[in-house]
Amino acid sequence: VSTDNKDVVASNIDKAINATNVPYFQAASYYYETNQKTELAENYVNKAIEQNPKAFYMWYLKARIAKRLGNNEEALASAKKSIELAEGTPNELEYKRNNQKKKK
Repeated sequence: VSTDNKDVVASNIDKAINATNVPYFQAASYYYETNQKTELAENYVNKAIEQNPKAFYMWYLKARIAKRLGNNEEALASAKKSIELAEGTPNELEYKRNNQKKKK
């Protein structure tokens, strides 16, 4: 038995995006991780950041998406923002290390 989960997931994302509590971050993460609809992932991560601008992990995803799209200046600025917001959290060292990798 075989199924194309991409279509099922995309359909579920489309339904969720029209809900009142929109999972923009999760949709952006899915599209980034599956290397699909990168421009839409960028749009969704920006909307997620509008809802929660202090979420350092969202800024990190934004940096990764921008890098994939070739927007290196935006990627660097977003990576720096994620490091700044992660300061003082248990994830601080991880985000500093991950963002150092992205600069290469």
